[in-house]
Amino acid sequence: MKLSKLYVIALLAGTLGVVGCSDDPPPPTGTGGTGGTAGTGGTAGAGGTGGTDGVVQVFVTSGAFAGDLGGLDGADTICTNAALAGDPPLSGTWTAWLSDSSADAIDRIADGEYQLLDGTGVANDKADLTDGSLDAAINLDEKGGTVTDTSSPAPVVWTGTDEKGTNNAYQSCAACTSASADERGWIGSPLNNDAEWTDLVCFPRCDLFNRLYCFAVLAVEDFRISQDSSDRAPTD
Repeated sequence: MKLSKLYVIALLAGTLGVVGCSDDPPPPTGTGGTGGTAGTGGTAGAGGTGGTDGVVQVFVTSGAFAGDLGGLDGADTICTNAALAGDPPLSGTWTAWLSDSSADAIDRIADGEYQLLDGTGVANDKADLTDGSLDAAINLDEKGGTVTDTSSPAPVVWTGTDEKGTNNAYQSCAACTSASADERGWIGSPLNNDAEWTDLVCFPRCDLFNRLYCFAVLAVEDFRISQDSSDRAPTD
């Protein structure tokens, strides 16, 4: 089921009482930040591992978080910790798909073939990831569970990012540091494989709890889950 904006507005009205869009008009379109450089990381929270044309795994977190993520670095650490808590655990460096006024999500991840943890193809490369259409929704979490419209936490993801992978002056809970009801953050949906996977044109309060998208790089040509759980962990 695709998550529509009408569904989120229904949540705002209290139908499900989980997350809602702001009543305020959206912020004006502007120029996004200059973005970080993929591959500068190596430690948790420092960014993508970058520098390879191999498979880039991606999952949506099974847990949800308020907007005070500890900045972009803190969000990256949340992704790395979620991966380590996976079933089976996933090693390596993981980067949150998030933007703020100083960094764009598309610059924080490495280029490559994006796949879910079960090997389902999502996009061929960065250009394909940000062309407004994914081959598959990013609806698989780090434990192998599939997110649906009835999932708890709700199928909503903090992104602060438009379909091109940039911040575009979108709200991001004060650079991912605020859980205030007075701050707002842009969201996407793990049920959607159109532009709304990252940009629902909706910005709920930052005291609400939403999921994250997490990206990692594997220096391999292909990756599939098998019955051997060790096949699911990134290799150096």
